[in-house]
Amino acid sequence: MRGWSQARRLDESVEPFCGAGVKTAFTLVELLVVIAVIAILAAMLLPVLSGAKLQAQQTQCINNLKQLALAHGMYADDFGKEIPNVEGYGSVNPWESMLRPYYSGSQFLPLCPSASKLPTVVSTAIGSSDEVGSADTAWYMVGFVSIFDGTGLATGSSYSVTNRGCYAFNGWLYDPWGFSGNLPGFFRKPSAVHLTSLTPVFTDSITHDVLPDPSDLPATNLYTGVGAGEETMSSITIARHGSRPASAAPTDVNITRPLPGMIDVALFDGHVEKSPLENLWNYYWTAGWQVPSPRPGR
Repeated sequence: MRGWSQARRLDESVEPFCGAGVKTAFTLVELLVVIAVIAILAAMLLPVLSGAKLQAQQTQCINNLKQLALAHGMYADDFGKEIPNVEGYGSVNPWESMLRPYYSGSQFLPLCPSASKLPTVVSTAIGSSDEVGSADTAWYMVGFVSIFDGTGLATGSSYSVTNRGCYAFNGWLYDPWGFSGNLPGFFRKPSAVHLTSLTPVFTDSITHDVLPDPSDLPATNLYTGVGAGEETMSSITIARHGSRPASAAPTDVNITRPLPGMIDVALFDGHVEKSPLENLWNYYWTAGWQVPSPRPGR
């Protein structure tokens, strides 16, 4: 027994050594298995991360629209009327400048993160027109600007970019005096809005204001939003939000089928909601709006 115990202790004291049959590295098969597992995990995680990014962008967009809806409410409370539409008289003084003291001290509007891309070419020559945006690009406005010398005398004039943004004002809420005073559909005053939770004030758009009609067709290109004409329902049927980035909005859709994608809409009562494009005709954009069934194009 004693000899056996000593031999056991000697055996346990011997350090292991590298020799035949001892693995020292991964085999090719094991390495390929590890790479395959990493690839599978990456494929599973990337859509989740992409979805989280899109959700974060939409949350910021909703917050922007809430600020604008709040600014509109404060303006209406202060003045007891809606924003006057004076563009028909050649001066650029739309809702952006009227609400600026309420939403921000900045000259420019907040941009939707999904449409923060700015136009690459902006024409500011005299006689140039405003430019529309797209699902991922902001619109901009060009206004007439007088140039004065040090004594206050006008020495010239030019056009310059007065604003850019991603949201449109529901033009049927403008105070309808002047050139638009005889058109039906205007609410004429804030108290005329009865369905406050169904009447849009602001929405994602390729233009700075819209005047939808129940007979308007949707855009067939959900990236450019250009269809029957600007400032119609086609200007807001853009796939800016949803399951894919705005840059990947479909450019050729069959409007006889349900429209993919969605936009954010701020309602008159102050709340903001996600709206599938297919549901846009169910809001009450004008006084006396009749919800079409089915919607135009179906």
